[in-house]
Amino acid sequence: MNDSSLIGLWSGDTWREVDFIDLNIGYFYSYRENPEKLYKTTNGGKDWIALNKNLGCQIIKFYNEDIGILKSGICSDTACYSQIYRTIDGGLTWKAVGTDSLDLGLDIEFIPNNPAKVWLLAGNKVLFSNDTGKTWNEEIYKPDFHTRSGFIDIEFTDSNHGWLIGREQTLPFRQHLYKTVNGGHGGIMNIKAASRLIHDYYLSNNYPNPFNPSTKITFRIPTAEHVEMTVYDLLGREVATLVNGFKNAGNYTVDFYASKLASGVYLYRIKSGDFILSKKMVLLK
Repeated sequence: MNDSSLIGLWSGDTWREVDFIDLNIGYFYSYRENPEKLYKTTNGGKDWIALNKNLGCQIIKFYNEDIGILKSGICSDTACYSQIYRTIDGGLTWKAVGTDSLDLGLDIEFIPNNPAKVWLLAGNKVLFSNDTGKTWNEEIYKPDFHTRSGFIDIEFTDSNHGWLIGREQTLPFRQHLYKTVNGGHGGIMNIKAASRLIHDYYLSNNYPNPFNPSTKITFRIPTAEHVEMTVYDLLGREVATLVNGFKNAGNYTVDFYASKLASGVYLYRIKSGDFILSKKMVLLK
């Protein structure tokens, strides 16, 4: 694996088309292959088996080895169409379960310990399923958000607490952070604006991801203040401190070197003023 390809094939411009559920089982959707294919590994990426052809994947997310959701977007010579697919057999077969607009799918989030509840971000809409992706409802629509990529990230830490990030349609493309403390009441997401709207705060997905042995993380702060960035394992143990000090307003990039750590999923967390955000990364040796 190098910085831009896996098994000799392209994953596109982001890592939305790669998903690992543990150290061994993962999925990868090829880009610019003809026809494009969905691949699966059961040995940590050493070997890959083609499962399906030309699903037009924009983003893929699995809850476990069996249950997965895929958001597609395919264009032919005459038309474009978008589809949501669901699998319950580990990607061997996929059933079309819903059609939405051609807005770009940017994130899918299963509620922890409850695969029945799934959120999907598509353009300036947030879709919700209460039956493991069989049916979908449009729960949130923000016409002032970017029509193709308005909602860009959603994360739940448990059944009640979740965060949602979106950006406006026009310059300066301000970003907004929202929070729920009730899990959306079974699909009606009661969103509260967080204590501070993140007009200029930003935390990137690390790149590359998965990585070995190093990866880069970019962040931005709008005002001069103390910044902490810490890496934890899934047991909550601190394994590295990347930033701990006063920073002027601006953009920063830090390198995380993990040569002494074991393969696995890690969390990196930034705290700057009232802004706190965590993201996942995968070390794959």
